[in-house]
Amino acid sequence: MAVFVIQYLLSSKNNYKAKIDCIFIDRYNHSEPTILLDNKKTISNYFIFEKNRIRIGDSLIKSKNSFFIIHKRNDSILNKVNIYK
Repeated sequence: MAVFVIQYLLSSKNNYKAKIDCIFIDRYNHSEPTILLDNKKTISNYFIFEKNRIRIGDSLIKSKNSFFIIHKRNDSILNKVNIYK
């Protein structure tokens, strides 16, 4: 399921805006660092973001047909990640 969720989140056809609810180590998924979003989706192995900058309450935004995920905190953009780079 984690692979499907990552493919969903990274697909250029999808769009979403979600806040980070929880950051944890998923012991059932090879002890991967995992982010739980407020839309109940998870991102495992979030290597595309700088791990030390991700915090609970941050937002992840992706527009449809875009190749970028925007990482925001308090209305300021911290990172813009190209998902196909």
